Amino acid sequence: MDDEAVLIELASQGNVDAFERLVQQHWPCLIRQMRGLMVDDNEAEDLVQETFIRALNNLHRFRGDSALKTWLHRIALNVVRTHRARDSRRRSSDTTAALADSTVQHGGARDAEATFVRRLAIARAVDALPPMLRRLVILRDVEGLAYHEISAMTGMPAGSVASGVFRARRRLRAALRGYG
Repeated sequence: MDDEAVLIELASQGNVDAFERLVQQHWPCLIRQMRGLMVDDNEAEDLVQETFIRALNNLHRFRGDSALKTWLHRIALNVVRTHRARDSRRRSSDTTAALADSTVQHGGARDAEATFVRRLAIARAVDALPPMLRRLVILRDVEGLAYHEISAMTGMPAGSVASGVFRARRRLRAALRGYG
């Protein structure tokens, strides 16, 4: 039994320290995923916390058929779906404001305008994708997950995942033509 399996077993029996170690191991990957899906970093952190609360409440149901990472990502996607269903006010104007803040904080004055325009174009192109294609391209190209991992998380066949990523990339290329 590997360390993670031991931690899962202990955490499912109520060991808080074991669960905290699992959170520490998986937090960075989940927060990157949420930040890729959400505009606001605070909102992303809230959703990761909600993901871990759901995981804790359902850890006794984890059978180990997939990696814990895959199971957590699947829960995270469900948390995002629930959140978006509750709060349909998410608009591209929020993306624009977040990108403007990011550009001012991270770019030099000379590069700020070019960086802003490029990020804005990318954000708008990604936001314009249908939700499933957006989710697939973020999981593959931002998170770097393998097709089989995305397949396990979404319940889609791996071939459909690959096809969806291809279609998303093709749409992004078309939308971003002219931005270098």
